[in-house]
Amino acid sequence: MALLGVLDVAEDHRVGADLEADAETLDPLELPVQRFQMFKELKMLLPVSFYGGYFGAGIGIMMLGVFSLATGGDYRSANVTKNFVTSLNGIVAATIFISQGAVVWPQTLSLMVGMIGGGLLGAYVARIIPRKLVRVLIVLFGAALTVAFARRYWF
Repeated sequence: MALLGVLDVAEDHRVGADLEADAETLDPLELPVQRFQMFKELKMLLPVSFYGGYFGAGIGIMMLGVFSLATGGDYRSANVTKNFVTSLNGIVAATIFISQGAVVWPQTLSLMVGMIGGGLLGAYVARIIPRKLVRVLIVLFGAALTVAFARRYWF
């Protein structure tokens, strides 16, 4: 699943170029049909969300892959959507874990502080870093995660 997300992000420049070329010849009356067809890529969101709510490793990379397809390769829109959906996944998962008494609070609170700091820093960096560099970093990081998890699981 992580490899699929990496490949989607790696190829989103072609998807974005295709959508830009189509936008020039698009009949305004056909726009709702085009939007509906674009969202068929989101059928991968449900399994990715279940995975993210339970395990979470590499979820950002997978969601960026899914949302890059849905937004036509616009990294910033995909990133904002990814952050929102990941937050919703976290709230649902946390509610389930808290209701079952499975939360160790001291470690959870320190993790929350780190996540808030990382989220603020990440939002700042996402605004200033070039799209091509982000694409390369996502592919490299996603490939490294895929290799690391495959090695841990199979070897």
